[in-house]
Amino acid sequence: MILSILGAILPPMLIGPVATWAWIEILKRNVRHEIVLYWIVLIVSDAAAALFMAINMGSFFPDFGFFACMLIPIMAVVSIVMTVIMRKKFEAAVGGDPNRMRWYRIGGLIIFALQIITAFAVVIFAPMLCAVGLRVCSSLD
Repeated sequence: MILSILGAILPPMLIGPVATWAWIEILKRNVRHEIVLYWIVLIVSDAAAALFMAINMGSFFPDFGFFACMLIPIMAVVSIVMTVIMRKKFEAAVGGDPNRMRWYRIGGLIIFALQIITAFAVVIFAPMLCAVGLRVCSSLD
């Protein structure tokens, strides 16, 4: 039961609010190799979360992959709200640097877009995993 709850909550949290917080902290330091490594890790973790959710979608009754997929849009909104709320603190921390403020906004939008793309990928790839045999699917025929 606890693993099911964690399986439903952790993937959307990691690719949403946690990723947003990490982006803000990394951008404050403005170290290029950390920024590049962050985006690589984020894209890989989004793909892994999508695969994890697609495999664990359940057949007739929704499993925790289904609930995790349904939490992604909520966490995407939380990420955008976090980005808006933390903007003033970030601006004060970087001294109003316009270049870093631009990357702050772009990064927030990319994180939001990656979350939505992950949700769509789960919906698209879950049936494909049935056809390949990586997921057990039952029909109601």
